[in-house]
Amino acid sequence: MFFAVIAALTAILAGLLSDARLTVAAFRGLVTFLVSGIVVYVAGFLLEHLGSVLFGSRQELLEILQSMKDIHNLDQETEAEEENLETADIQDEEIAESPTVENEAMEEDDGFVPLSEDELKHL
Repeated sequence: MFFAVIAALTAILAGLLSDARLTVAAFRGLVTFLVSGIVVYVAGFLLEHLGSVLFGSRQELLEILQSMKDIHNLDQETEAEEENLETADIQDEEIAESPTVENEAMEEDDGFVPLSEDELKHL
């Protein structure tokens, strides 16, 4: 009905600015208020009946908002898991790069040096 009030005030103002009588401007404002109110009511009723998202019932809107929050929380959990995996990968790389007693003993005994990823050529 907010739109109907705006339409009625606009019609009254237009009538007064066109030098119409006050009764004519008030009558035009009343008719404009009723017509625009009915049009807005019918449009809202039809959109709700057809199942438009913006004119759904309150329960439907709450369900949509809840599902959006769930998706957002899921995204945050996924990002946290990815960060944890990256941290674990970095720690694994640091452990692999650090010289161990076994690797040093192997280098001294056989002269064998295991290949690292940096030494391999990727095709």
